[in-house]
Amino acid sequence: MIILNGTKQKEETFGLIASAWQNTPLDTQIQIIQPNDYGGKSLEKIISKHLGNVICESKNKSRYITITKTDPCPAIINEWHNHTKIRMVDDIGFYSVPGLFGWNKIDTGSQLLLDYLPQLKGNVADFGC
Repeated sequence: MIILNGTKQKEETFGLIASAWQNTPLDTQIQIIQPNDYGGKSLEKIISKHLGNVICESKNKSRYITITKTDPCPAIINEWHNHTKIRMVDDIGFYSVPGLFGWNKIDTGSQLLLDYLPQLKGNVADFGC
């Protein structure tokens, strides 16, 4: 059995599920523990809709969602796997990936860099340190 802890970011959680699915043999159980505060109930509905064969238990203010890998690769898994890849976020014009803090927006520190540094050229990375 594979056990995953869901995150605040739905896209990151979908990416974790896809990675687990792609890296386990058939008939493996994958359990996702998703706090209700982080969308446990909606995650349960989405997984049930796309992957079926879901066992869900609610306790300790969380959902324990267990799925069994019976299909080598449903289409939704490929879609969710895209959430694990670095990509251009058009709204901000930078590359990022779900799971990073503020992955889809410019944080205050990065905006300060943009405002006060001269126009940057080439490849640049802001590691937030």
